[in-house]
Amino acid sequence: MRKNDLFSTAAVTLFSAALIGSIAMFFVFLARSSEISSRIESECRRIDDYSDKNKVPFSEETVEFLKRERETLEDINTRFKSALETPLGEEVRPEDLDPLKFKEKLVQTQKKLRKDAEARGLKLPSSLGFAKYETELSAPSEIPELMRRLKILEEITDIVISSGAGSLAKINFAENSSLSDKAKSARDPKKTSRRAPRIKTAPAPKAAEKKPETFYENIFFSFEIKCTGSKLMDLLYLMRASRYIFVVEDLDIKSAKDALDSDEAAERMLSAALSARAVIVN
Repeated sequence: MRKNDLFSTAAVTLFSAALIGSIAMFFVFLARSSEISSRIESECRRIDDYSDKNKVPFSEETVEFLKRERETLEDINTRFKSALETPLGEEVRPEDLDPLKFKEKLVQTQKKLRKDAEARGLKLPSSLGFAKYETELSAPSEIPELMRRLKILEEITDIVISSGAGSLAKINFAENSSLSDKAKSARDPKKTSRRAPRIKTAPAPKAAEKKPETFYENIFFSFEIKCTGSKLMDLLYLMRASRYIFVVEDLDIKSAKDALDSDEAAERMLSAALSARAVIVN
Protein backbone atom coordinates (compact mmCIF):
# COMPACT_ATOMS: atom_id res chain seq x y z
CA MET A 1 0.00 0.00 0.00
CA ARG A 2 2.81 2.38 0.85
CA LYS A 3 4.46 1.77 -2.53
CA ASN A 4 1.19 2.50 -4.31
CA ASP A 5 0.74 5.68 -2.28
CA LEU A 6 4.28 6.85 -3.14
CA PHE A 7 3.72 6.11 -6.80
CA SER A 8 0.42 8.01 -6.78
CA THR A 9 1.97 10.97 -4.99
CA ALA A 10 4.87 11.11 -7.45
CA ALA A 11 2.51 10.91 -10.42
CA VAL A 12 0.28 13.68 -9.06
CA THR A 13 3.33 15.85 -8.37
CA LEU A 14 4.69 15.27 -11.86
CA PHE A 15 1.37 16.04 -13.52
CA SER A 16 0.95 19.14 -11.36
CA ALA A 17 4.39 20.40 -12.34
CA ALA A 18 3.64 19.73 -16.01
CA LEU A 19 0.32 21.58 -15.69
CA ILE A 20 1.96 24.58 -14.01
CA GLY A 21 4.69 24.63 -16.69
CA SER A 22 2.09 24.48 -19.45
CA ILE A 23 0.16 27.36 -17.91
CA ALA A 24 3.36 29.42 -17.60
CA MET A 25 4.30 28.72 -21.23
CA PHE A 26 0.77 29.67 -22.30
CA PHE A 27 1.04 33.07 -20.65
CA VAL A 28 4.53 33.60 -22.11
CA PHE A 29 3.30 32.85 -25.63
CA LEU A 30 0.21 34.97 -25.00
CA ALA A 31 2.39 37.95 -24.03
CA ARG A 32 4.62 37.36 -27.06
CA SER A 33 1.59 37.18 -29.34
CA SER A 34 0.29 40.43 -27.88
CA GLU A 35 3.64 42.12 -28.48
CA ILE A 36 3.75 40.92 -32.10
CA SER A 37 0.19 42.05 -32.69
CA SER A 38 1.04 45.47 -31.28
CA ARG A 39 4.06 45.78 -33.61
CA ILE A 40 1.95 44.74 -36.60
CA GLU A 41 -0.67 47.34 -35.76
CA SER A 42 2.04 49.99 -35.40
CA GLU A 43 3.52 49.15 -38.83
CA CYS A 44 0.05 49.16 -40.36
CA ARG A 45 -0.57 52.64 -38.97
CA ARG A 46 2.73 53.82 -40.48
CA ILE A 47 1.76 52.37 -43.87
CA ASP A 48 -1.65 54.01 -43.65
CA ASP A 49 -0.10 57.37 -42.77
CA TYR A 50 2.34 57.06 -45.70
CA SER A 51 -0.39 56.08 -48.14
CA ASP A 52 -2.57 58.98 -46.94
CA LYS A 53 0.27 61.42 -47.75
CA ASN A 54 1.09 59.85 -51.13
CA LYS A 55 -2.30 59.53 -52.77
CA VAL A 56 -2.55 60.65 -56.41
CA PRO A 57 -3.00 63.51 -57.18
CA PHE A 58 -0.54 64.84 -54.59
CA SER A 59 -1.72 67.41 -52.19
CA GLU A 60 0.20 70.65 -51.60
CA GLU A 61 1.20 69.32 -48.20
CA THR A 62 2.72 66.19 -49.78
CA VAL A 63 4.61 68.19 -52.41
CA GLU A 64 6.08 70.49 -49.77
CA PHE A 65 7.03 67.50 -47.65
CA LEU A 66 8.85 65.85 -50.58
CA LYS A 67 10.62 69.11 -51.45
CA ARG A 68 11.92 69.42 -47.92
CA GLU A 69 13.06 65.79 -47.97
CA ARG A 70 14.87 66.30 -51.28
CA GLU A 71 16.60 69.46 -50.07
CA THR A 72 17.73 67.64 -46.94
CA LEU A 73 19.16 64.73 -48.94
CA GLU A 74 20.88 67.06 -51.42
CA ASP A 75 22.46 68.95 -48.55
CA ILE A 76 23.70 65.71 -46.98
CA ASN A 77 25.10 64.58 -50.34
CA THR A 78 26.88 67.92 -50.89
CA ARG A 79 28.43 67.92 -47.43
CA PHE A 80 29.47 64.28 -47.83
CA LYS A 81 31.23 64.98 -51.14
CA SER A 82 32.88 68.09 -49.72
CA ALA A 83 34.22 66.10 -46.78
CA LEU A 84 35.72 63.49 -49.13
CA GLU A 85 36.89 65.89 -51.82
CA THR A 86 40.59 65.58 -52.73
CA PRO A 87 42.83 67.16 -55.37
CA LEU A 88 42.76 63.83 -57.20
CA GLY A 89 39.20 64.55 -58.29
CA GLU A 90 40.10 67.75 -60.14
CA GLU A 91 39.44 67.78 -63.87
CA VAL A 92 42.43 67.98 -66.20
CA ARG A 93 42.39 71.03 -68.46
CA PRO A 94 42.32 70.30 -72.23
CA GLU A 95 45.60 72.18 -72.73
CA ASP A 96 47.31 69.82 -70.26
CA LEU A 97 46.56 66.77 -72.40
CA ASP A 98 49.62 67.40 -74.57
CA PRO A 99 52.03 64.41 -74.22
CA LEU A 100 55.10 66.64 -74.56
CA LYS A 101 53.87 68.96 -71.81
CA PHE A 102 53.14 66.03 -69.52
CA LYS A 103 56.57 64.51 -70.09
CA GLU A 104 58.20 67.85 -69.25
CA LYS A 105 56.06 68.14 -66.11
CA LEU A 106 56.98 64.57 -65.13
CA VAL A 107 60.72 65.20 -65.49
CA GLN A 108 60.63 68.52 -63.65
CA THR A 109 58.48 67.11 -60.82
CA GLN A 110 60.81 64.16 -60.26
CA LYS A 111 63.85 66.46 -60.26
CA LYS A 112 62.22 68.64 -57.62
CA LEU A 113 61.29 65.62 -55.49
CA ARG A 114 64.86 64.29 -55.59
CA LYS A 115 66.27 67.69 -54.70
CA ASP A 116 63.89 68.14 -51.75
CA ALA A 117 64.54 64.58 -50.54
CA GLU A 118 68.30 65.03 -50.75
CA ALA A 119 68.07 68.26 -48.76
CA ARG A 120 66.14 66.40 -46.03
CA GLY A 121 68.47 63.39 -46.01
CA LEU A 122 66.06 60.97 -47.71
CA LYS A 123 67.34 58.51 -50.27
CA LEU A 124 65.01 57.93 -53.25
CA PRO A 125 65.10 54.95 -55.63
CA SER A 126 66.26 55.27 -59.24
CA SER A 127 62.68 54.81 -60.49
CA LEU A 128 59.68 56.56 -59.00
CA GLY A 129 57.02 54.51 -60.75
CA PHE A 130 57.14 56.30 -64.12
CA ALA A 131 60.08 54.56 -65.83
CA LYS A 132 57.96 53.67 -68.86
CA TYR A 133 56.92 57.27 -69.48
CA GLU A 134 60.42 58.69 -69.06
CA THR A 135 61.48 57.07 -72.34
CA GLU A 136 58.30 57.30 -74.41
CA LEU A 137 55.37 59.63 -74.86
CA SER A 138 52.03 58.85 -73.29
CA ALA A 139 48.76 58.89 -75.19
CA PRO A 140 46.49 61.89 -74.45
CA SER A 141 43.85 59.48 -73.07
CA GLU A 142 46.37 58.25 -70.46
CA ILE A 143 47.33 61.65 -69.12
CA PRO A 144 44.42 62.22 -66.65
CA GLU A 145 45.25 58.94 -64.88
CA LEU A 146 48.99 59.66 -64.99
CA MET A 147 48.42 63.12 -63.54
CA ARG A 148 46.66 61.52 -60.59
CA ARG A 149 49.55 59.12 -60.08
CA LEU A 150 52.00 62.00 -60.18
CA LYS A 151 50.04 63.80 -57.44
CA ILE A 152 50.08 60.64 -55.33
CA LEU A 153 53.85 60.35 -55.84
CA GLU A 154 54.33 63.93 -54.62
CA GLU A 155 52.11 63.37 -51.57
CA ILE A 156 53.69 60.05 -50.58
CA THR A 157 57.22 61.42 -51.01
CA ASP A 158 56.34 64.41 -48.85
CA ILE A 159 54.83 62.10 -46.21
CA VAL A 160 57.93 59.89 -46.19
CA ILE A 161 60.16 62.97 -45.84
CA SER A 162 58.00 64.42 -43.04
CA SER A 163 57.96 61.12 -41.15
CA GLY A 164 61.78 61.06 -40.99
CA ALA A 165 62.16 57.65 -42.65
CA GLY A 166 65.67 56.69 -43.67
CA SER A 167 64.96 55.78 -47.28
CA LEU A 168 62.24 55.14 -49.82
CA ALA A 169 63.31 51.84 -51.39
CA LYS A 170 60.82 51.74 -54.26
CA ILE A 171 57.36 52.84 -55.32
CA ASN A 172 55.13 51.22 -57.93
CA PHE A 173 51.66 51.83 -59.33
CA ALA A 174 49.37 48.94 -60.24
CA GLU A 175 48.69 48.89 -63.96
CA ASN A 176 45.15 49.95 -64.73
CA SER A 177 43.54 47.72 -67.36
CA SER A 178 41.46 50.59 -68.74
CA LEU A 179 44.60 52.70 -69.01
CA SER A 180 46.33 49.94 -70.98
CA ASP A 181 43.34 49.55 -73.29
CA LYS A 182 43.25 53.28 -73.99
CA ALA A 183 46.94 53.36 -74.76
CA LYS A 184 46.68 50.32 -77.04
CA SER A 185 43.79 51.76 -79.01
CA ALA A 186 45.57 55.11 -79.32
CA ARG A 187 48.90 53.66 -80.45
CA ASP A 188 47.74 50.59 -82.44
CA PRO A 189 44.72 51.65 -84.51
CA LYS A 190 42.90 48.91 -86.36
CA LYS A 191 44.13 48.21 -89.87
CA THR A 192 41.72 48.95 -92.69
CA SER A 193 40.19 45.91 -94.33
CA ARG A 194 41.23 44.96 -97.89
CA ARG A 195 37.74 43.83 -98.77
CA ALA A 196 35.58 45.93 -101.02
CA PRO A 197 33.42 48.29 -99.01
CA ARG A 198 29.83 47.30 -98.62
CA ILE A 199 26.94 49.68 -98.62
CA LYS A 200 25.40 49.68 -95.20
CA THR A 201 21.98 50.84 -94.32
CA ALA A 202 21.58 53.09 -91.37
CA PRO A 203 21.02 50.97 -88.26
CA ALA A 204 17.82 51.34 -86.37
CA PRO A 205 18.23 53.57 -83.35
CA LYS A 206 18.67 51.63 -80.15
CA ALA A 207 17.71 52.66 -76.70
CA ALA A 208 20.69 54.03 -74.86
CA GLU A 209 22.00 51.58 -72.34
CA LYS A 210 22.55 53.13 -68.97
CA LYS A 211 25.84 52.15 -67.43
CA PRO A 212 25.90 51.95 -63.64
CA GLU A 213 27.47 55.03 -62.15
CA THR A 214 30.58 54.31 -60.13
CA PHE A 215 30.57 55.90 -56.73
CA TYR A 216 34.35 56.00 -56.39
CA GLU A 217 37.60 55.00 -58.07
CA ASN A 218 40.79 53.46 -56.71
CA ILE A 219 44.42 53.97 -57.66
CA PHE A 220 46.51 51.14 -56.25
CA PHE A 221 50.18 51.62 -55.41
CA SER A 222 52.90 50.16 -53.21
CA PHE A 223 56.16 51.36 -51.74
CA GLU A 224 58.88 50.24 -49.35
CA ILE A 225 60.69 52.23 -46.69
CA LYS A 226 63.40 51.64 -44.10
CA CYS A 227 62.87 53.30 -40.77
CA THR A 228 62.43 52.72 -37.05
CA GLY A 229 59.16 51.60 -35.52
CA SER A 230 58.31 55.09 -34.25
CA LYS A 231 58.94 56.63 -37.68
CA LEU A 232 56.67 54.01 -39.26
CA MET A 233 53.91 55.01 -36.84
CA ASP A 234 54.45 58.66 -37.81
CA LEU A 235 54.18 57.75 -41.48
CA LEU A 236 50.92 55.85 -41.00
CA TYR A 237 49.49 58.78 -39.03
CA LEU A 238 50.49 61.24 -41.78
CA MET A 239 48.83 59.04 -44.39
CA ARG A 240 45.62 59.05 -42.35
CA ALA A 241 45.79 62.83 -41.85
CA SER A 242 46.56 63.52 -45.52
CA ARG A 243 44.25 65.62 -47.67
CA TYR A 244 44.10 62.53 -49.91
CA ILE A 245 42.08 59.45 -48.93
CA PHE A 246 44.66 56.71 -48.46
CA VAL A 247 43.68 53.19 -47.43
CA VAL A 248 46.49 50.81 -46.44
CA GLU A 249 45.57 47.35 -47.70
CA ASP A 250 48.63 45.40 -46.54
CA LEU A 251 51.69 46.04 -44.40
CA ASP A 252 54.66 43.66 -44.34
CA ILE A 253 57.32 44.45 -41.73
CA LYS A 254 60.64 42.73 -41.23
CA SER A 255 63.96 43.54 -39.64
CA ALA A 256 66.44 45.49 -41.77
CA LYS A 257 69.42 44.25 -39.75
CA ASP A 258 70.86 42.24 -42.65
CA ALA A 259 71.04 45.33 -44.83
CA LEU A 260 72.72 47.47 -42.17
CA ASP A 261 75.52 47.29 -39.64
CA SER A 262 74.97 44.82 -36.84
CA ASP A 263 74.91 47.37 -34.06
CA GLU A 264 72.07 48.27 -31.69
CA ALA A 265 70.72 50.99 -33.99
CA ALA A 266 70.60 48.58 -36.92
CA GLU A 267 68.59 46.06 -34.90
CA ARG A 268 65.90 48.69 -34.38
CA MET A 269 65.61 49.47 -38.10
CA LEU A 270 62.68 47.98 -40.01
CA SER A 271 61.94 47.34 -43.65
CA ALA A 272 58.25 47.99 -44.30
CA ALA A 273 56.41 47.21 -47.54
CA LEU A 274 53.03 48.92 -47.84
CA SER A 275 50.26 48.20 -50.34
CA ALA A 276 47.68 50.97 -50.44
CA ARG A 277 45.08 52.69 -52.56
CA ALA A 278 43.98 56.26 -53.09
CA VAL A 279 40.19 56.67 -53.16
CA ILE A 280 38.59 59.21 -55.48
CA VAL A 281 34.92 59.98 -54.86
CA ASN A 282 33.05 60.81 -58.05
